[in-house]
Amino acid sequence: MTLRIVNFDSVGAGIRVDLALGENLWIAPDVIVGTTDDYQYTIRVSGSAHTMHVYGTVVANFLAIGVGVGSMDTYNRLVIEAGALVQNFNDLSMAIQVGGTKATLINKGTIIGGVNFLGVAATGQSTLTNDGLIESDWAAVGRNFSTTNMETVVFVNNGTARGGQWAYMALPKASTLSPITG
Repeated sequence: MTLRIVNFDSVGAGIRVDLALGENLWIAPDVIVGTTDDYQYTIRVSGSAHTMHVYGTVVANFLAIGVGVGSMDTYNRLVIEAGALVQNFNDLSMAIQVGGTKATLINKGTIIGGVNFLGVAATGQSTLTNDGLIESDWAAVGRNFSTTNMETVVFVNNGTARGGQWAYMALPKASTLSPITG
């Protein structure tokens, strides 16, 4: 695996970081990575077994980070470090979308716009550990938009998950608690 290091601001049209097979990612503190396009990822991660650490800021109007954008992508790991910010500005999407299966997301920072898991395998398990803040006008954490072939999503919350409608939404049922703390 090669390591892609982003140690300067990257703001403009299109996908700003498009990880290919065999690449890991490290975004330095005090760096801003953002797309100015409407329906575009800022960071798109295709394939399996990527490790990504975000220490800076990732912003988008639509999807800030898309992890494992293919249904067969597995074992991707994303860590939002303390002091980092991942944010989207569109109520119709989430800040982070986790596709594929068997993913790990660790949040120690701030996610504004929520997280959605799309795992489509009938077996497997993805894990979200939140030690920071996840906030959204809609659902702080979502688990797919269908009820078929959905892997298990384990949500370990030591921080705060706050949604305007739901803190945690797992269709066909949703938590009515908002916020969820600890």
